[in-house]
Amino acid sequence: MTKQASIKRQKSRAKKQLRRAKRKKQGRVKHKWNETRVKRSKKKAPPAPTGTGHLLCRFWEHFGFDTVLEKLGLVKHKGLPISTLLVVLISFGLMGANSDADLSDKIRENVTMAQICGTEIIDKQQLYRLRKRLSAEEYDKLLEHLLREMQKDPRTASRADGTISGDDTTILKSGQKMAGITLVYKSSEKRSGLGYVIPTTHYMDADKNYPLLMKIHQRTPAQQKAAKDKRARRREKIDRRRTADEKRWMSKQCESDERPELVTLRGSHLSHGLTAHCAMLSLPWVGISPISRSYEFSDGNSYKAKDLLTQKPNNWHILNEEGVRVSYLGTAKQKSLGQVKLWLVENTPNNSRDLYVLSDKTDQTQACTLIEQSIIGEQPEADNNKLLDMLGLTERSKSFIKAETAVFDRWFQATWFIKEVLKQGFKRVVSKARADRFYSLTPDGVAQNWKKWQETISPEQYQRHTVLGQAVNLAPLKLYDKDLGQIQLLFVQEIRRVKRKGKWVEEIGLCYALFCTDHKWKPQKLFQAHKLRWKIEEFYREVRQNHGFSKFHGRNLDAIHGHMVLATISFICVSLAKWWNSVLKDHSLGQIKSEIFNPVVQLERDPDGTVVVIFPPDWIDPFQLPDNPD
Repeated sequence: MTKQASIKRQKSRAKKQLRRAKRKKQGRVKHKWNETRVKRSKKKAPPAPTGTGHLLCRFWEHFGFDTVLEKLGLVKHKGLPISTLLVVLISFGLMGANSDADLSDKIRENVTMAQICGTEIIDKQQLYRLRKRLSAEEYDKLLEHLLREMQKDPRTASRADGTISGDDTTILKSGQKMAGITLVYKSSEKRSGLGYVIPTTHYMDADKNYPLLMKIHQRTPAQQKAAKDKRARRREKIDRRRTADEKRWMSKQCESDERPELVTLRGSHLSHGLTAHCAMLSLPWVGISPISRSYEFSDGNSYKAKDLLTQKPNNWHILNEEGVRVSYLGTAKQKSLGQVKLWLVENTPNNSRDLYVLSDKTDQTQACTLIEQSIIGEQPEADNNKLLDMLGLTERSKSFIKAETAVFDRWFQATWFIKEVLKQGFKRVVSKARADRFYSLTPDGVAQNWKKWQETISPEQYQRHTVLGQAVNLAPLKLYDKDLGQIQLLFVQEIRRVKRKGKWVEEIGLCYALFCTDHKWKPQKLFQAHKLRWKIEEFYREVRQNHGFSKFHGRNLDAIHGHMVLATISFICVSLAKWWNSVLKDHSLGQIKSEIFNPVVQLERDPDGTVVVIFPPDWIDPFQLPDNPD
């Protein structure tokens, strides 16, 4: 610091000290408030009427939901029109309710709703019983009717260049005897708990996005039975590692009329004790031999199971269309099992083999049937079952949405699933590339995953683009997938701006690869389709925070599904204000909900009984609305 600067700083400090001393000497003038006093009111203050009820009723009438209810034969419930009760349930999130009891209290205090619909007599039991009365299919028809009506308006209609995205979310529930409840993992909270998985579909383009259809994922009957058996074993304290406990479990199943169709014995369970017990109970059994077991054939030669698995028999028999084939090796003697028949089973797609052991009284036809039944019984179903749910949703969505592109996250990248989606009329399927899938440059070339192919891309091959306001480097590469034919991998380098040493600079951020079944599609459009997929995640967040998506608690599965559908309709109702009014284009849905759907209004009645809802000018003018907002 120079001498001049030091003197200047000292003078400034001296001036501040003089001003401070002067103020202290004069003393500060105290602000004088008007005197007030508090008085207790003899009655509760009347609530101010708001415009929420009026806007919801106009929304209901504009889209003609009553026609759907008439077709379904749903008119009245407990003396009230069903349309009134459904409008009340749609307002669950808009009213900020936490339960049906809370909603019924808020609705009874809502002057506007009481004047228009006569809701002052509604209680929580009416709301809950109506939820149970409608089936999941009837709720879906209400939502699908709304979506089909939206296609008639160019402001909300879908476009061919739009996308349909599929994903799933979870809701956690607590309570006893919840129908169809399973253990789920909620990734946003990084915790597991009892709840439901909800596969959903969502439409999106560069201008708008809205939810389509949803379904509560349920286990198959076989999975439900397996879960029931697991609970029963836990109650009976059965340890399946013990032979005695396994015998007890088989006997109990036969006594309770839940006889298993087939018993598959693996490892140490393939013993004389258990095979004899199956014979006593008349239960068919199939054994899968440990590789260390030895078997003696009629020619006097003894072989271990691991040696038999390496044989190359000529008498293969194709078992099923999944590529499983079997070969009969003959009759052999095993130390603990006695005389048995041995079958070599090869799963060609997985390149795996097992040695199956059957009773020596089983003929060839019976053996093939039992082996196939055992293979089917041991296949996991959970993933495929959820994929089947998604296929049903995409097929129904495609029936009234024009989008030609389907977008999923990498979990859904199963070959058979992608083929089925393309059969539904989609031109292409897009997802993030998986590291466990392999691609080649030519149909017969060397296959490797996307990370290896990324190493072959030079920096000069990346081209800079701006998509949805984001700068990005893109490098497309046409490759072959052995099951899907020619595909496109798009290598992405997202560019981010950061401040370093007071200056804004650009640097490479996230790097990944996108998979697309259409090898001719433009890279910019492919990247845009992938980025738009995030809209479905924003929808999940919005309906949870502002529309009570997961706040309803009940044990009826149709009621839970219905609440989620009505929360979705509530979300669309708020979103329509954004799409129909250009002034609100940059407003968030939270702002629209608080500013547009909850204005304080005045109520009057015409001589003919018409309720007049008077909106204030500070609500109408900023949004350039007409004097009659209807």
